[in-house]
Amino acid sequence: MNLKPGGRVAFFEAENGQFLLRKVSSVMELKGCLAGLMPPMTPKEMDKAIGETVTREYQKSVGDSPRKRSKDEAA
Repeated sequence: MNLKPGGRVAFFEAENGQFLLRKVSSVMELKGCLAGLMPPMTPKEMDKAIGETVTREYQKSVGDSPRKRSKDEAA
């Protein structure tokens, strides 16, 4: 691969579970490298996924998790 100290490589997992190694000279060479790994999403699907992720990460950050409310606790 003609790698030198400080050279960059990228690892990609193939469908069969094997990992592929690719020499990367610049960030621009990574363009399109993830294409085909997930089917395209509609804007509505993206909004939903972003909202779910933000909610989950916020709950983790404040230590909040889904739990049953006590009968004295307001809904």
